[in-house]
Amino acid sequence: MKHFKLISKLVALGIVISTSLPIAVFADTNTDERKLINVSPINEDDDFPLYADIEFSESSIHFIDVDCYECEYGVDKSRLESSIILRAKENDTEFEISLCSNETDYEESFVSADSELSISGLEYDTYYEFSLNYSGLNYIGSIGMIFETCSSVYLDVNYMINEFDSEIQTYSNMSYQYEKEDNDTEDYADVIVLGRTVSATVSKNYDVDYFYINLTSPQYKNTRFSNGTFKILLSTNGNTSVYLTMRLFAVRDGALKSIATGIATTNGSQFIYRNNNSEDNEFYLCITSSNTVSASKPKYYLNVNYNASTPFYSQKVSNINGMYLWNTQYLDQLTFNNGSPFITTDNLKDYDNMSEGCAIASYAMALRKMNATLNGKDFRTGYVGDLYADPFTAMLANMDNDGSSLRNFTSNTLPYNKPYKLYREDLVSHFKYISKSVYSHCCWVEGKSEQKIKKALDEILDKNGSLGAIITFTNSSGNTHFMYVSNYNTDANDPDYRYTVYDPSGTNFSHAKGIRFGLCVSHTREGVHKMNFADIVGIHYINTLANDFDIKI
Repeated sequence: MKHFKLISKLVALGIVISTSLPIAVFADTNTDERKLINVSPINEDDDFPLYADIEFSESSIHFIDVDCYECEYGVDKSRLESSIILRAKENDTEFEISLCSNETDYEESFVSADSELSISGLEYDTYYEFSLNYSGLNYIGSIGMIFETCSSVYLDVNYMINEFDSEIQTYSNMSYQYEKEDNDTEDYADVIVLGRTVSATVSKNYDVDYFYINLTSPQYKNTRFSNGTFKILLSTNGNTSVYLTMRLFAVRDGALKSIATGIATTNGSQFIYRNNNSEDNEFYLCITSSNTVSASKPKYYLNVNYNASTPFYSQKVSNINGMYLWNTQYLDQLTFNNGSPFITTDNLKDYDNMSEGCAIASYAMALRKMNATLNGKDFRTGYVGDLYADPFTAMLANMDNDGSSLRNFTSNTLPYNKPYKLYREDLVSHFKYISKSVYSHCCWVEGKSEQKIKKALDEILDKNGSLGAIITFTNSSGNTHFMYVSNYNTDANDPDYRYTVYDPSGTNFSHAKGIRFGLCVSHTREGVHKMNFADIVGIHYINTLANDFDIKI
């Protein structure tokens, strides 16, 4: 997710993922006065290939008296005439964009003739999903002209490069969940889990399937969902004879509000990329078949992910609350060349090597939060291509391996004895984020006071944003440990209450995932394995910057 800014002498426009800055349309007591608002983009470093702008018709800018609590004057939206202007950053580059909105039944496609395109007739306070083809790449997202108050409007754009065809398969690494009929109405909707791929079937002509998502479910305990982004993927696995439509509803005041519709991509696939600005908690997905189907009952696959949530990987168990968190059911036969298993799915036994793999698990959490990928082969699914980070793929990268030598589910041997000795710079060098290199950094704080460690960790979390950090401990007994830190509470001074951590030593969510440091299992346990905040010796962090942050301690 990237940001780009548009600015002028009159107004400032921020296009962002989770917050947006308004364009102030200044009121004037003279209702006959007309003003033209010009907004010129200046930031050329953003990855989004187009400049975006709202252009108002000069004759349409009327300032009138309104009865409004927030301000004395307001804008008469019914008299505004405006266009969204898109301009290619590269000169003479043609591009194509398709827009659709389930709220207004609007659907249009446009092709630029001279690297600039003006799109008129769009409604205010309405989001339009878009698919943009530009220089061989496909971008997907939403765009809308949104009134924030009676006298301000902003342009809100969310986007990402569409890598759908590989994502739907690599997301299946999170394990399958199977549709349960009859789910033809919201009352009988299947409850689905974020990150797990649903294997479903078009069971009859003109089938309707409902799926329910509840962000307040106990399995997401302490996960922060505020202003996150949905990534919803639907695939017919290349079966273009099956015509499906996908719609996303939010539950508001006991009713279903349609908030997004699927954008068709290649091979019969669809995509929704939607920012949860309204901070809704309950959603329904409706999948509808718009044609007759054969007796073979063709399959489709559905995956819902939410980028505000941080994945959790335990170094000790692979099944929590009945979920195989990273397809570990296919790893029971994976051994190192000394005969030790990589991990076991038997929760009652803690003898596998990943029980000492806290560094690998923590780096996997940080890399997955970034959505970095490893180019390789995943023998769990047979997929070859970009693989998302989990302890399995992170372990491969840590051993300079891409998984291509692993053939099947039975009796695979790895070329090393131990998976947990960390080669952090080599590990992350095998991952990419949208073709960018990934780098590992470390700020060493061994022997520093608790106050200085806290100051350094705060600064790294501030500078590294949503990517967080990894803290490593060495306690007085000489034992070491790693865990992932996502953010901190500025109102809490005590480190036990200040930092939100994901502790790979945990075997359930309640004492491991997204909780304050003082409650994590590594801090609450007694004996030689207890880790205190003052035992931190290093703060690791990953990003796409080659240079370290300048941290003064």
